[in-house]
Amino acid sequence: MSSVRLYSWNVFSRRAAGVTDSPARAAGHVAVELAEAPAGAVGSVRRVTLSSAGHARYVDLGEVARATREDDGGVHWEVV
Repeated sequence: MSSVRLYSWNVFSRRAAGVTDSPARAAGHVAVELAEAPAGAVGSVRRVTLSSAGHARYVDLGEVARATREDDGGVHWEVV
């Protein structure tokens, strides 16, 4: 398995997603996308690694943070 730490991020209602080597950058992408999303929208940061089976895909190692757009426009973060 890869020794590089990778983090996927996505905001489901915006169909926005990506992968970075920084959890802070992943959270920043989620925050930017949630700023344009409707109340109740959810974003997620997950730890991932490259597949060791030779496939060009990521293996999900679990969620590390989840964010929800609040009714007042704020963002509530939960570290998992």
